[in-house]
Amino acid sequence: MAPKLDPFAPGTLERISRVIGAAFTGQVISRMLATTGLNDPIDLSTKWRRIYAALATAQDGSGSGTRVVTFIKEAASPSNSSGDAEAHERLVQALNVPSALAGYKLMLDGRMFQAPKASTVSEAQRRADRMRDELDRRRVHPDVIRFCRAELVAKDYFHAVFEAAKSVADKLRSITGLTSDAVTLVQTAFERGGSGPYLLVNDLKDPSDWDDHDGVAAIMRGIFKVFRNVPAHLPRVYSTITEQDAMDLLTTVSYLHRRLDMAIPTARAKPRP
Repeated sequence: MAPKLDPFAPGTLERISRVIGAAFTGQVISRMLATTGLNDPIDLSTKWRRIYAALATAQDGSGSGTRVVTFIKEAASPSNSSGDAEAHERLVQALNVPSALAGYKLMLDGRMFQAPKASTVSEAQRRADRMRDELDRRRVHPDVIRFCRAELVAKDYFHAVFEAAKSVADKLRSITGLTSDAVTLVQTAFERGGSGPYLLVNDLKDPSDWDDHDGVAAIMRGIFKVFRNVPAHLPRVYSTITEQDAMDLLTTVSYLHRRLDMAIPTARAKPRP
């Protein structure tokens, strides 16, 4: 016998019904209702109202949310997708907002697990964002998120990577007191010649340490060349920055932030108060 689960709140049930109603044709909805053994109030013309009536009736009759969970899992099953992987991911992501409010997490393969309930819609939306979930899993540095939070919420990857790259320059200027930007800033802060670098990423006691020092600087220069200079001059319409590109960049920028957090300013540096 299936376990008896807490009923879904009416507002949460409506959100679920609207998401599924917008994603499927009436014919597919009929099939899913039949597959999960729910009565189909087919006389209701609006798809989401039809789903809501079926789910609410089943839940009221049993006093349990079990049938609702069964229907959500059916809707999220890859077997009911049109073959469009991105559309399927958007559906699961959208369903994860009301699911989080009810205390569940839905997976791309249609499995559903109990999880702590989200207390607000904004918290549920944050949980549902698969990119934020992955960035949290990777423990991306909070200063990266702070600089591009709005762009991530809007899924504006073009400007998210632009702002993330700027966060490295901002921290480097804060540590050194320099006022230049991008590649020039890195070259000055990490220079070997002249009076030496403005900061030390390690003890610089042997050639291996210098290789590490130069390597961190090289990664920074690369970030600025690809994701700071190019987006600054490239019209957004020509951008090809994907979600995967953005995720990889933000992870790399996170690494640079952690190295800068551990760096030691030299006597040349005049850190910002």
